[in-house]
Amino acid sequence: MRLMFQIACPAALLLAGCQTSTATDDVASAPAGAGTGLCREAVIGTLVGQTRINDGAASQFTGARTIRQIRPGDAVTEDFRADRATIETDPDTGRITRAFCG
Repeated sequence: MRLMFQIACPAALLLAGCQTSTATDDVASAPAGAGTGLCREAVIGTLVGQTRINDGAASQFTGARTIRQIRPGDAVTEDFRADRATIETDPDTGRITRAFCG
């Protein structure tokens, strides 16, 4: 019995790793009002100069699933994610100074 358990547990873990999620699973796990896809390069630049925008509104406007709000000089990763919008806001004025996908 013990030998059977020792064989069955690793086999179950290996099989669980083969399971893939579907696109509908990802959409269902996104927060309400969030974007469900890629950041739209054509519109994100229009945020520059405007007052700070909340994450939900930014997600709907840009289409990005993930919103990263930063201030000038903040340390951030340099990895590119097509589903992320990065918005840099001046803390003194509350105005967006940079906005880009990735």
